[in-house]
Amino acid sequence: MAQRSAVAVALLATLLLACATLPSETELEQRLERLGAATQGLRRPRVAAIQADTRAVAFGLLMEARANTDSPLSQGLSQQLAAAHRTHRDLVAGGPFSALNDRVLRNALALQEDETLAGLQLLVASPDEPSRALQLAAQKAHVRLLYRAFQ
Repeated sequence: MAQRSAVAVALLATLLLACATLPSETELEQRLERLGAATQGLRRPRVAAIQADTRAVAFGLLMEARANTDSPLSQGLSQQLAAAHRTHRDLVAGGPFSALNDRVLRNALALQEDETLAGLQLLVASPDEPSRALQLAAQKAHVRLLYRAFQ
């Protein structure tokens, strides 16, 4: 009986977690803009939302980014990094999925391997702090990595 109760509680918790409302792309961009504006020292921050409509979509995007460094999401973010650097602006990037944020940003930095991004500041807005691998990728690209918690 106790085992059934534990299973029921676990299923209920999973269901509630799956039903949590995720921000729309517009809401996510607005939250990133506010984080950028509240962070001192950023130069006219650009916003790059790493967005997925559902957890299942986020998981699919993560698997794609793990399999291909040049996944469409990684490629798009890489282009935004380059544009921010070219226009002497900083970039605020992130969203509600830590693993997806981390992988796509690492890929995007790796895709800029032939270009120097020296002087660029990248503010990562994510539920969890950037991984050591992302920190090293930013260091290799000469990008100053900043972090703000994304709730």
